[in-house]
Amino acid sequence: MRWLVVTLVLVLAGCGGYGAPTADPRTTTVTPAPVPAATPAPSATTLAPGLGTGGVFDAGRLAAAHADALAGRSFTLNRTDSRYVNGTLSQRDTSLLQYATGRERFRYDLRQTDRRGGANATSRIERYADGERVFVAVTRGNETRYDLLRSSDGSASAPTLVFPENATNERGIARLFVLIDTEVTGERTVDGRSVYRLASPSPQTVPPLRNISFVANVTETGLVRDYRVSYDVVRSGRQVRVVTHTSYRGVGETTVPEPPWLGRAEAALRNGTDTSTLTRRDGGVLSAVPDA
Repeated sequence: MRWLVVTLVLVLAGCGGYGAPTADPRTTTVTPAPVPAATPAPSATTLAPGLGTGGVFDAGRLAAAHADALAGRSFTLNRTDSRYVNGTLSQRDTSLLQYATGRERFRYDLRQTDRRGGANATSRIERYADGERVFVAVTRGNETRYDLLRSSDGSASAPTLVFPENATNERGIARLFVLIDTEVTGERTVDGRSVYRLASPSPQTVPPLRNISFVANVTETGLVRDYRVSYDVVRSGRQVRVVTHTSYRGVGETTVPEPPWLGRAEAALRNGTDTSTLTRRDGGVLSAVPDA
């Protein structure tokens, strides 16, 4: 992602899970930062793994429970990253991941919007894994190009290598709950299970980020159903407000439909036209989604 997302990744999340979604030249690769050590503290009553009435007392345990709740199951992941400059939206990235049981089938859709010169510039990157191959559709302006996701040797990448366990975002979630203080502010019942609302009690600072606000909903099993984090940061002399919202839904119930462009992609590949190769120069596999 671009510099704002990189800042959040470095300071709040790390890059171990949700990596760059595309070979877009604006994408930046970062080195995973170590997870800060959490010091477990006793809780009067345990509400979920690592969560007590006093808040999160073991971030690693809660994040592991979240990953366990998604392991081997289908789910839908929605994420929106918005950047505001002086109160005006300057950039928004919206992504959808439909993930089937196992790692062989998924559909990923990233839509990016930038405000340039008072007008919106849009692009779209889609991926679809049919169990054996990963098809790619990249749309910029009125042009769409299709290809297979490929390794450095030109061979088609296996779907299981594109999302190695990172879509659960375990490491990013652990970092969020270590670096941001939260408290339990509410409880409700969803599908017969308790869901706890966690929120930061006041705006917090993790330099260079200021006015950090965080809210999350966590089930009694430890699944982080959704979370929203926002913060201010100054870049190139500009005050920027970043807002990220992430949610996990359809656990065990998500299906992965074929995209409407699949037939066109197959035809383009057969004919050897309208194709572009998406590979990383170092030959590594391109991850599909960013941390926290």
